[in-house]
Amino acid sequence: MKKIFLSTLVLLLSTTVFGQIRTDEYNARENPDNTITLTRYSAKATEVAVPHFIDGKIVTAIGRIEPNLFFGEYVFNNKRLTRAIIPNSVRIIGNSAFANNRLTEITLPADLKGIGHYAFRGNRITSVTIPENVILIELFAFQDNPISTLTLFSSFATSGSGFSGPFSGCPITRLTIPANMESVTMERNFEEALVIFWKLQGQAGGTYVKRGSEWTLEQRSNRMGTPLAQITRAELEQISGTSLLGFLDTDSTRMTEINVEKDDYSARGNPDYTMTITQYSGKDRDVVIPAVINGSTVSAIGRIETNLLRGEFVFNSKRLNSAVIPNNIRIIGNSTFSNNRLSEITLPEALEEIGYYAFRGNRIRSLTIPEGVTVIEPYAFQSNPLATLTILAPFTTSGAGNTGPFFGCPITRLTIPSDMSDVIMERNFEASLVTFWKNQRRAGGTYVKTRNTWSLE
Repeated sequence: MKKIFLSTLVLLLSTTVFGQIRTDEYNARENPDNTITLTRYSAKATEVAVPHFIDGKIVTAIGRIEPNLFFGEYVFNNKRLTRAIIPNSVRIIGNSAFANNRLTEITLPADLKGIGHYAFRGNRITSVTIPENVILIELFAFQDNPISTLTLFSSFATSGSGFSGPFSGCPITRLTIPANMESVTMERNFEEALVIFWKLQGQAGGTYVKRGSEWTLEQRSNRMGTPLAQITRAELEQISGTSLLGFLDTDSTRMTEINVEKDDYSARGNPDYTMTITQYSGKDRDVVIPAVINGSTVSAIGRIETNLLRGEFVFNSKRLNSAVIPNNIRIIGNSTFSNNRLSEITLPEALEEIGYYAFRGNRIRSLTIPEGVTVIEPYAFQSNPLATLTILAPFTTSGAGNTGPFFGCPITRLTIPSDMSDVIMERNFEASLVTFWKNQRRAGGTYVKTRNTWSLE
């Protein structure tokens, strides 16, 4: 059987009928732009060089990406391949295109844009580099491969939700990523220990290495990839048809046709056409957070997750001395401002929710919680020398026990409304204050601690 090599420009015995093309090794179809999509490989060779041209037309796709994980042409699926050379003209590798083979390595083309569901599932690949132009990698694309070394040049979009990312379950011990990697990409693909360590490093770019059970940052890098927010709906739909619609419309990862104006920020669109800031990549230690990005109001900084250690950690460990938060912010997510040097903070009047560890580990001494705040999650202000606190309205907190947002703070002056609940008082403040407050018939007002004695001022 004759093989087709990468440099071959001569067609093997082809016929074209209604856009369908056949050679003695491949079936293909002609695309509207006069390029070619391979649809079937019928030969027996286990080492293949995918043709660059068929019938004088350039090959741009191997199969197609479908919304249903199990649909598609499965071009090289289960062909016992041990080696495959993919030409640089290929922009799309479809669902299960190379699944269930014996490939130990693969070089992806520089112009590749999209990789389908299960595209390389069930091979023996140990190392892979994802080119910078790739903007879509679908579910389980590299599942069941012993991949230990992975290099990503940019974040990428994935449909679905949860731990169904293309690299989920791969035993990665060496990961190289850009400096503007998105939290949603990290959380859906990599083990929790790595994600936490990455966030504690200020979401730094570079090479992360696992030794035993511990992760280290071997080398930092300031190299930036394409921000996820710059991937447009039109681009995704061109690659995958409707396969991204579920992804586009979910609350936490909705993509819109946006370009973030602020060089230091990454953001995503929300269903109400506001923006959530997801990453800060600047170096300034005094920040004024933008109220508007690309013409849309910024309503959130990060997101609140039920898992305390998940979220975008937008300004975590950025050595901030001051931060001005715009008045339109309604949500401040998990660990958003944690581990900085903030000595004061003015919370916006529109604020409604504050996430776990949001301001943990700063130098805040005085704070007012606006009346509109209804949720403050555990440990939000832990490890601050907070002495003066004003709460304008009751709030709720998840969890139980001594995990309140202000628990452990050395408060000596507390102003509260008359409708504070026992559970909020008990979960946040020292027993002597709670007892005194109850003895005052739970009165609202300003409570002051002088030496070891509380009084109602």
